[in-house]
Amino acid sequence: MNDASTDNTQAILDGYRDSRLIQLRNTQNLGLTRSLNKGLAAAQGKYIARHDADDVSVKERFAAQVAFLNNHPAVGLLGTAYYLVDSQEHILDTVILPTHNLELQSRLIKNNILCHGTVMMRHELLQMVGGYRPQFLVTQDYDLWLRVAEQSEMATLDTPLYKFRFDEHSISRQKRGLQLAYRNLARQMAVSRRAGVREPAFPADVMQAFPPAPTELFQDMRANGYVHYAAGQEKAAAETLSSAQAMPHQPAEGVPSWEEWALDVALRLAKLREEEAGGVAFIHWLFAVLSLPDAHRLQQRIVGRFYADRAFAAYEDGRAPFPYFRHAIVADKSWLWNRGLWAISAKFLVRR
Repeated sequence: MNDASTDNTQAILDGYRDSRLIQLRNTQNLGLTRSLNKGLAAAQGKYIARHDADDVSVKERFAAQVAFLNNHPAVGLLGTAYYLVDSQEHILDTVILPTHNLELQSRLIKNNILCHGTVMMRHELLQMVGGYRPQFLVTQDYDLWLRVAEQSEMATLDTPLYKFRFDEHSISRQKRGLQLAYRNLARQMAVSRRAGVREPAFPADVMQAFPPAPTELFQDMRANGYVHYAAGQEKAAAETLSSAQAMPHQPAEGVPSWEEWALDVALRLAKLREEEAGGVAFIHWLFAVLSLPDAHRLQQRIVGRFYADRAFAAYEDGRAPFPYFRHAIVADKSWLWNRGLWAISAKFLVRR
């Protein structure tokens, strides 16, 4: 599907020589939602899968999804786990979702947890629910998932079979605010349908009628800051996280503090890069960028917690916890009195 592009997209498409490929080219820009529906109208297969430009499907993806849907007729929508990658396909994060219908249904009504490009659906089910609604200029996938979920079971495969490429230019605060507003609209429509009452009408100004809560924008900006940092875009990460810190929001249940968030990110980076230095470097970088209350003390506390966590992880893996224990104490002397760390240290010596 070429939505009246003005770059070299058409030349690239013309370079593919495969009789199975059908090109659809819009003479004028129709926008994403209408283009998706045009593609659905032309599709003839039993199953429908969308693949976004610039992303990568692992070669086993389609075969695995077709086999699952063939063997599970009650499932009408099937996603997969996926990798978040940068422009060079370096893995920034691995997203594993619930695999079974009940938990997926429970989480989907709260937020859009599915990556659009990972999803395969039954063609007849898409026709039944009417495809994408053109009024949804963004977040059209979430509205569709919610309507499909009311007619069918869902599932995901726990093997990452898709690489979703992170685009640093596609996640501006203004655009994300609009996406969250449309998400709120889709969610309210789903709640109304499931309660047996009329859906709310499409408002003239979705952002004004269904504005995202400041806490939602805050969490979203902070998550994007992590991805920028993991992709090596430290300037963009600093700008994004500084914007998040400056946003007016109240602490809310379920929203991690800066301490908890920084620790989680540091541990993820250490696992991603297979080295502790990457996690500690992030903590030091973060405190150089942000002005947080009692910054030095908080920074040392997070570093201490980071190394303590790595000590327990090392013990579970059969490795010596002592180097991490020592670093934890250097950062925060309160770990010297931690019985758990002394216990695993003693057990490791006995086990040897």
